Amino acid sequence: MGLGISCTTQLESGVPAEKILAAIEEGQIDFLILGTSELRGSKRGAFGPTAEQVMRESNCLIMTVGPVAADLVSTHPSEGPVVFATDFHSVTRQAIKDAVCYCKSLGLQLHCLHVLPRALQSSHDNTLPEVLTAALKHLVATSEVLIEKPLCSVIYGSEISNAIVDYCRQQGASLIFLGVRRNSIFSPDDPLPIVFRVITEASCPVVTVLCDAEADPELTSHPVPSKSAVPQSFLQ
Repeated sequence: MGLGISCTTQLESGVPAEKILAAIEEGQIDFLILGTSELRGSKRGAFGPTAEQVMRESNCLIMTVGPVAADLVSTHPSEGPVVFATDFHSVTRQAIKDAVCYCKSLGLQLHCLHVLPRALQSSHDNTLPEVLTAALKHLVATSEVLIEKPLCSVIYGSEISNAIVDYCRQQGASLIFLGVRRNSIFSPDDPLPIVFRVITEASCPVVTVLCDAEADPELTSHPVPSKSAVPQSFLQ
């Protein structure tokens, strides 16, 4: 490969999702990369049955490259910032650790982002954005890994996924981290969760940190590994 990364290939026959999940378990894979097709108005149309089943059952971090990102990602790694977007749900606290570790290992800047409803923008009181910015800084500080000069931003948007995608495009982001509660993104009550819209519209890959509701640190007295702790994020 042109990037100097060693690579092995393996050809399997059978049900794709089952083979991928088996390979993850057997190889103790902790990071998976998936591709998606054009968004067609439904979860299955956006991801296809194979990707959907893998996301349902896998416990590893998943990087998904959407159709827009696939056209824009070059053969050389981007040095743009990593954006971690959160709605401050309790379980998203664990996802920040993965984002911080990724930035530290590659020497990239971390942007922490929260989106407020556009309706609040008309207020001349800056107290709420200031409080939330401080909360984002505290969230970064909860990670055991220290990084230099993280940028914490609170922005306004009429639609959360559009606000995130636009921000990342303006900043030239190389990657987006989203904390996701597994059952929220596959709820039949929401035909098109925000996380799907972000993945299919973002100009860079999206890493999702998935977990089950019972992993919420507020619902259990046992420590939860960062890779298992999930963010509901804005993905309901």
